[in-house]
Amino acid sequence: MKSKVLIINFVILVTFLLSPAIALTFYKNIKSFYKNEIKNNPLLSHLQKYQIDEIKKMSDISKSIEHQYKSFTSWEPKKIESDLLNIDEFYNTRKSLNEKLNNSNWFFGGSTMYGAGVNDMETIPSNYASITNEKVMNFGTGDWASRQSLNKLINVIGDGFKPKKIIFYDG
Repeated sequence: MKSKVLIINFVILVTFLLSPAIALTFYKNIKSFYKNEIKNNPLLSHLQKYQIDEIKKMSDISKSIEHQYKSFTSWEPKKIESDLLNIDEFYNTRKSLNEKLNNSNWFFGGSTMYGAGVNDMETIPSNYASITNEKVMNFGTGDWASRQSLNKLINVIGDGFKPKKIIFYDG
């Protein structure tokens, strides 16, 4: 009985000690495979460079955004204009494809709806507009919770604007 317990404990110990090494080897092999695939395919190599450059540029633009305090919703981004990211001054909204304020589909949410890390044409509202060809408005703002989105909705409706549909995607 003691020998079985010792063997089981030994197997568990060896498995526990070797699992990080096995996982690291697996990771290195996968990483090497994808690097070789990109090097051997000029189209993929070009796309990766483009994506890396755009990500760096988006990061720099995002870091440069200033914020201002607004009653009931807290901090909102100030107006910014660039080739990848644009924020309107009126409601501090992110620009979208087929953008229209009145009688359009209004999108509310946090950083995912806002489109953190992607350009204006790759946000959820812009993708929705390109698929449906309907008018949209992106009210998403990074670091927001559902209560802030709801307050923004109340503010916009209180100003006399009316949506066609309202979509919330909050954390």
